[in-house]
Amino acid sequence: MSTVAVQHSIASTEPTSSEIAPDAVPNRFLTVSDWNDERYAALRELFNVIYRDELKGVPHPTHAKYPEKIVTHWSREWEYPYAVINAEVEPGMKVVDLGAGGSPLLPYLSRRRGCDCWAVDLNFFNKGKHNLRGFPGKAEEFYPEIAWHLESMDKTTLRDASMDRVFCISVLEHVGEAVAGSTFREIARILKPGGRAVITTDVFGEHRTLDIDFRRLIELAAEAGLRIRGASDWTVPPAETRLGTYDVVGMVFEHAR
Repeated sequence: MSTVAVQHSIASTEPTSSEIAPDAVPNRFLTVSDWNDERYAALRELFNVIYRDELKGVPHPTHAKYPEKIVTHWSREWEYPYAVINAEVEPGMKVVDLGAGGSPLLPYLSRRRGCDCWAVDLNFFNKGKHNLRGFPGKAEEFYPEIAWHLESMDKTTLRDASMDRVFCISVLEHVGEAVAGSTFREIARILKPGGRAVITTDVFGEHRTLDIDFRRLIELAAEAGLRIRGASDWTVPPAETRLGTYDVVGMVFEHAR
């Protein structure tokens, strides 16, 4: 499918601004109710189109919810909508995705929402089958309008107070406490006054290398000068409402100053 055809197919299903109003309680566990939310469903289908048709992605090797549709990891199908819904991006905003990998988030934000986008990761290329860990080729050839920074998310070369929005989606569970802390300090450094950082992280699962609770992440953010933005509800959802093998928590931060 050509880029024009892809963009047309995306546009035909793009939700209106009223359909992506922010969550009343943004800081919380993501649950099965999000899967059934019309705002989330509309954005989920958009991301599936981008991932399948534009990125030529294949399902996550173990956790694709509907492999026949060639979609992403089951939790990403609500994590990306969560990020968009609660970031409230506007055209012309400068946004960065830390630990971007081969995510469809920046392609969506750049081509469908008119944002100026930066990506930070230590690897954007996957030599095997493409999944969220990397693009099937050079990222800059797929999306030349995005600035690609091959560097660590906790030590970027981005300018101070340069970003309106910072995203870090399902990345912190793969680092240790020290890197998590330095990442929050980096977020505080590059975030503009009045800007917003949207974080998701897995809180259970054998794949996690982060050995601290998400509440400790909130403390590390506070130590870096960030605070939770909006309402919070950290009630653990009952097991029967969980779609997968572990839970995801979403957090939105802003400068404490």
